[in-house]
Amino acid sequence: MLTRGRRGRKTGEAPPYDAADPRYLSDVDLMREVERRLEALLDRAGGQRWDRAAHASELAGSILRALDLSVEAHHAPNRIVIPEGIAGPEADILSQVAGIVQAAALERGWRLEGPVVIVPAPVRTVSTAVESGPLPAWAILEGDRDLEVTHNRSVIGRHSTSDIVITDPSVSRSHALLWHADGRVFVEDLASSNGTLVDGVGVGSQPVPVHDRAIVTVGRVARRVRILLDA
Repeated sequence: MLTRGRRGRKTGEAPPYDAADPRYLSDVDLMREVERRLEALLDRAGGQRWDRAAHASELAGSILRALDLSVEAHHAPNRIVIPEGIAGPEADILSQVAGIVQAAALERGWRLEGPVVIVPAPVRTVSTAVESGPLPAWAILEGDRDLEVTHNRSVIGRHSTSDIVITDPSVSRSHALLWHADGRVFVEDLASSNGTLVDGVGVGSQPVPVHDRAIVTVGRVARRVRILLDA
């Protein structure tokens, strides 16, 4: 039986990264670093004038450059509060910027817990946060009951906190990681007990590409992956 699990950062027998590793920033340090870089870049962007399309592109580029330099363990904040006036007079320009940032985050292989939201407010400094919310599906695991894959870097496993929960006893608590980056889809085995296969070929700890309609098997459970993006 397959069910949707709770969203959020994963814990379990084989997490996709080691939070104790000194290469990774703490959540608080990560947010502060993102905010510091955003303030510097958006302050520069806000002091210039462009036409509407160029302004949206420049703001999105500023945000992505800040996140690119700061994101750790492939997790990125999705709620960004900026000082009023940076976005210019067009009320809907921020929705354009958010769309650009969200699409680019998927291409970079980042995990977002919800849609990107950019909020102007009467503040002097930029702040960021992780905010859960609905995301569109980018793939479907086809089987007796189709399951949407909405989060990038989705964990497949038996544990209730996995993004895709498979309660079959052959499946490990945190079994495999499925994600999209650079126009391609990948799967990685998370040191599971019974292994992961793509079209019958074993998957190790290194990412293996997954093409549209490929059969991904975790433990004894096989599902066809239908990719909804141009991967």
